Amino acid sequence: MRLLTGEDPGLGRDPILKEDRHFHGPSSPASSAAASAALLSSSPTLRIVELELTHDTCIATGRTSCTLLVCQQLASIATRHGPSPAGGGAGGTEVDLELEAACRHVHTLIAATCFPQAAAAAKALFTACCHHNRQLYHVRCLLLMALLHLHEIVKYP
Repeated sequence: MRLLTGEDPGLGRDPILKEDRHFHGPSSPASSAAASAALLSSSPTLRIVELELTHDTCIATGRTSCTLLVCQQLASIATRHGPSPAGGGAGGTEVDLELEAACRHVHTLIAATCFPQAAAAAKALFTACCHHNRQLYHVRCLLLMALLHLHEIVKYP
């Protein structure tokens, strides 16, 4: 096995790393983190956690274009994941991944001040949470809707 460096052309294909290199140069923290995490990239669970941490970091730093890329990658993992081995039902992980990606997408839209799109996405997320009976995501969606209303009230007093 060889360690991947920040100059590895394989890392340059990842759009999140390209975006991070644009802001921080070739010795960016994401490049070094991706190089160390590349050895563990065979696990989809680790990739999901890595994307979630990247999303949180990008939201905190205000890089909404990077967060949109992360949301797209989370949604694609949920689509590729397919049905759970248990045959779906209450423990279906593909539904949880889709709802997680949708929650993070709504949060990204709120951070990007795209309030009409965020409201539509939150309404669709709320419906999906009710349909799949996912209480945790239901509560998270309600909190995102409260955050959306808070931003709209502050914007339009």
